[in-house]
Amino acid sequence: MNSNSDTIPEAAIARGGEATRRRWRTRLWWLTGICILIAIGVTASSLRAPGQAIVVHFRDGYGIKPGDTLRYRGIDVGSVTEVHLASDMQGIDVTIQLAPEHKRIAVEGSQFWIERPRLRLGQVSGLETVLGAKYVGTIPGDLDGPRQREFT
Repeated sequence: MNSNSDTIPEAAIARGGEATRRRWRTRLWWLTGICILIAIGVTASSLRAPGQAIVVHFRDGYGIKPGDTLRYRGIDVGSVTEVHLASDMQGIDVTIQLAPEHKRIAVEGSQFWIERPRLRLGQVSGLETVLGAKYVGTIPGDLDGPRQREFT
């Protein structure tokens, strides 16, 4: 046997600055920082004061479900949080969480409906709900009127 083949090479151990710099450069520490910032943002937004919750009684549900929105003049002003069969079994109760800045919608005289596709002689409405999600539409009552939490 050759004496060169019997020797085992020794590993070189790099200590100090170069190894540390290489380690910091190769790891994705910046990605961790971005994830921490996103987590802080999500936590802060969830701690914001929620708006008023209202309950609207409908005769039929027409496929409305939690996560659908409440819209006024084409913008989202709240979201459906719960849908339950009414205790008298004569309809459904839909709980809607209003956005804090839109609490003035919950006044006496406000009207609510579930927007769905409708075809009538010479009129088509709710066509956007054929492919998209259904939503609850509203027309607020007198904005200076008394506040209300339940609507029919």
